[in-house]
Amino acid sequence: MGHPPLEFSDCYSDSPDFRERLKCYESELERTSKFLKDVIKDGNNVIGAIRGYSVAVQKFSQTLQTFQFDFIGDTLTDDEMNIGESRDQQQPEAHYIVKPTFTVQSISEVNRKQWMEAMDGKEPFVRRCINVIETKGLSQEGVYRTVGSNIQVQKLLNAFFDPKCPGDVDLNSSEWDIKTITSAMKFYLRSLSEPLMTYTLHRELISAAKSENLDYRLGAVHALVYKLPEQNQEMLELLIKHLVSVCSHSCANLMTASNMGVIFGPTLMRAEEETVAAMLDIKFQNIVVEILIEDYKKIFSGPPEESLVPPLPPPRAAPRRRQPITISKRPPRHYPGLQPPAFESK
Repeated sequence: MGHPPLEFSDCYSDSPDFRERLKCYESELERTSKFLKDVIKDGNNVIGAIRGYSVAVQKFSQTLQTFQFDFIGDTLTDDEMNIGESRDQQQPEAHYIVKPTFTVQSISEVNRKQWMEAMDGKEPFVRRCINVIETKGLSQEGVYRTVGSNIQVQKLLNAFFDPKCPGDVDLNSSEWDIKTITSAMKFYLRSLSEPLMTYTLHRELISAAKSENLDYRLGAVHALVYKLPEQNQEMLELLIKHLVSVCSHSCANLMTASNMGVIFGPTLMRAEEETVAAMLDIKFQNIVVEILIEDYKKIFSGPPEESLVPPLPPPRAAPRRRQPITISKRPPRHYPGLQPPAFESK
């Protein structure tokens, strides 16, 4: 209920009742002071724990990135050769083959690339995921926004990239739902040693997205796409074509080009160094993907003619006010069905 109020005039009378009320106030102030000190102390402990946790997470992440498990190899020791010779003498037709085994988590990036090259340099995972999603997932509400179980996602990736039988996974099985497949595909693209749109072009793409001149923005992104390595271009075209198909069903799945930009901006692009400036540029990564989706036909119909690339627009004379750099404020486009690109028929 609180303490009775203290009136200044009561101090003149200095009555026992006034002294009792004053004593109550002093006790309450002491308790409040102690409480505030405890709050500050506990808050500092929490902040310290959070800092320690953040440092530990970063260290753990770096350890996982640099971890490599290399098996000893197939070179036999002297003892093994002696045992093998004695067995050969007893059973001349017998053959002993040492087969090292390891899981996908243990494979280093170099080994993964070598394994992919052994498969003719093709990475069929994204293509197969897209085929399944376009067959039975285009109209699913929140496709790509809703995430699958992390356990199932890792299980799918481990099964698909099993060195013993790579790619031997039936994605149409009831074991894999659409959100597991979409999450696995996003995880795979984010886990590439270099993003699909490369570190080299990252700064130029961000600079283009920051321009307020829409013609220059489109022209610059169009030109930069054709500076990508050939395989990156091919995979990017395949992926953006698929995202256009997803957006064409936005009435059912509620996924617009703006939504896809938010999801795939950080997936297809990232700065080589994680700085505060790079974090602030994430929204411009989203804009790049949004441009690719909205202007798919123009961008992927062929490289721009040199004479058609717009010149760099002049800098603003005055600072921009209340006008965010985005293209998501425009009404969503409806995307008609697209013909498959030429490289898919190969």
